[in-house]
Amino acid sequence: MELDELKKLAGQYRDKMIAHRVHLHMHPELPFCEKNTSAYVKKELERIGVPYVLCEGNYGIVATVTGGKPGKNIGFRADMDALEIQEANDVPYCSQVPGVMHACGHDGHTAVLLGLAEALTEHKELVHGTVRLFFQPAEELAPGGAKSMVDQGFADGLDEVYALHFQGETETGTIRTTTGAIMANADSITVTIHGRGAHAADPNLAADALLAGAAAVCALQNIVSRFLNPLDSAVVSICTFHSGEKVYNVLQDKAVFLGTVRTFSAEARASIEEKIHTVLKGVCEIYGTTYELEYEKGYPAVINDRQVSEQAVKAMEKAGFHVEICRPDLGGEDFAYFLNHTPGCFAYIGCGNRDRGICASVHTPKFDIDEDALESALLCELALYGNAVGTF
Repeated sequence: MELDELKKLAGQYRDKMIAHRVHLHMHPELPFCEKNTSAYVKKELERIGVPYVLCEGNYGIVATVTGGKPGKNIGFRADMDALEIQEANDVPYCSQVPGVMHACGHDGHTAVLLGLAEALTEHKELVHGTVRLFFQPAEELAPGGAKSMVDQGFADGLDEVYALHFQGETETGTIRTTTGAIMANADSITVTIHGRGAHAADPNLAADALLAGAAAVCALQNIVSRFLNPLDSAVVSICTFHSGEKVYNVLQDKAVFLGTVRTFSAEARASIEEKIHTVLKGVCEIYGTTYELEYEKGYPAVINDRQVSEQAVKAMEKAGFHVEICRPDLGGEDFAYFLNHTPGCFAYIGCGNRDRGICASVHTPKFDIDEDALESALLCELALYGNAVGTF
């Protein structure tokens, strides 16, 4: 199919995608609670005439469009969950759920995947093999929904898999991706320091958990700068610290702090976990305290297949997009489980429009999507599919 035909096809579903996105944006649901979102997707798939199956244990949906010609099995993923953020946009489609909003573009992802389902169903001559559409719950909260879909076998037999993610600070018409790692291993830590309380006037009688915790927080910042190969990217960030209540004369017997560890390689991941134990053990020995460490391995690194992503970049450029090869960032995404199973590509697609005041980053109360970006994303997915099966 020629580019002009592909653009015309994407444009045919613009209004429907906007309607999908408006509905979903007004009715956001948190991770693992996407009951009504899932019901809306099922209703639309039934209207379009696309068969689907349900995931066990969550609200995930896997729809399949089957063509009349042999070919590859290609997958596309859209996540459906929202965030616990109070929306600050003054728009007619503002979230109707207090304290919850689609601040990461998942409403748009779902709308575009419904658009792809309808476009391919109404133009099955474009489908060579099968197209599997993953409407995934709970990307925002570990253990996430992707792993469950993969573990239940829904990704088996795929030749390639793709996911686009809207990015507000990037203008519509621009795509950012890379060959290789694009996002990091995303782990979390919870540290509890146990000490011995005392009156503030008798510090010699205490094993001050607050002081030990503060020293540990500072010492942990040296792991990346002094124990990790400087060519390896990593982050150890402590984000919450709590010890005691509002008192001015009590030395605390307990301190708790939480944080995140971000790495790209398995070696760096293992090394940092080991060094955290080393640091905590040393600090606690100095201050006469003990510690507990809960190290929770989260999503693995998102690593694009080199061959698939190189071909994807060519398809995106052929479709008229400005493609930027971006550096990896230390964010996390459970699409990693799909990429660990099947060769594929994850890409950021611009949804910003500075002329319209749409430029806020994801996970902020002002995040929004330029409506032109929905059509742009559908064009991209059609181009990726056509390139994968040799029709574009």
